[in-house]
Amino acid sequence: MSVLKNSQSVDHKSESVKIEWFEAYRQGQISLNKLAELLEIPLEEAKVQLQERKIPLDLGVRSEVELLSDLENA
Repeated sequence: MSVLKNSQSVDHKSESVKIEWFEAYRQGQISLNKLAELLEIPLEEAKVQLQERKIPLDLGVRSEVELLSDLENA
């Protein structure tokens, strides 16, 4: 029975770490690619998980004006 208890606490810790990674993504501290790498999942699956957690996908620009500026400077 203690093996099951230890397994559950590892799973709980893993979920709490994942929550921290998703929060770091939400705050712009890590990229989508880094999030997928940390989760050890494909990029597309990371996008699905973000959608399931109702976390907006960060495309790197905050407005259309910023996007146009980036395009002009490219």
